[in-house]
Amino acid sequence: MDQQTLIRIWEEAWTDGVWYASWEKAIDVTAAQAAWRPEPGRHSIWQILNHMLFWQDYTLRALAGDKPGREEVDRRSWEEPLDPAESAWTQVRQRFAASCGAMLDSMRAGGTGLERLVYHLPHESYHMGQIMYLRAMQGPGTDRVTSGSGKQETGIGKRRSFLSVSCFPLTLVSA
Repeated sequence: MDQQTLIRIWEEAWTDGVWYASWEKAIDVTAAQAAWRPEPGRHSIWQILNHMLFWQDYTLRALAGDKPGREEVDRRSWEEPLDPAESAWTQVRQRFAASCGAMLDSMRAGGTGLERLVYHLPHESYHMGQIMYLRAMQGPGTDRVTSGSGKQETGIGKRRSFLSVSCFPLTLVSA
C-alpha cells in the first residue's frame, strides 16, 4: 500500500468509516457500556481500546528508538480500566483520538517506519469490529451509529442468536 492510500484510508476510518462505522462513532458509548463484559474472562470495549492504544504507543515509541520491553507488553497489552467513571472513559477516548492523530502524523512523515504503520490499519479495523459486536450484544440502540455523512448505520439486526467462539461470544444477525 502506498503512503497516500494509507493516509486516506486511515483518515476515512476515523471520520466516515470504510465500509463500516467510523472509529470515532464506534467508541461513542457510555463508560458503563464500555466496561461491560459479555461474561467473565472476556474483554470489554474499554479493554479493547486500551489494547489498541498500547500498540499504537508501542509502535510510535519503537519508531522513535524507545521500544518497550516484554514486561511492559505483558502488563499493558490488555489493561483493565482503573476507574470505570465517565470522566475516565472520556479521557481514554480522547487519548485514542490523539494517538490516531500521532499515527497519522507518522504516516505523513513516511520513511522507513511506514511499513510498520501499515499493519495498524487491519489491527484497528479488526478490533473495531469486536467493539461493534460488543455494542450489539448490549441490546437495541447500542449497535446504531451515525456516519460522518449523517446516515444512520446498523451493525447488527433486531433478531439475534448466540454463538460462543474462542475469542469472545458473538451475536449473529438473523435477516
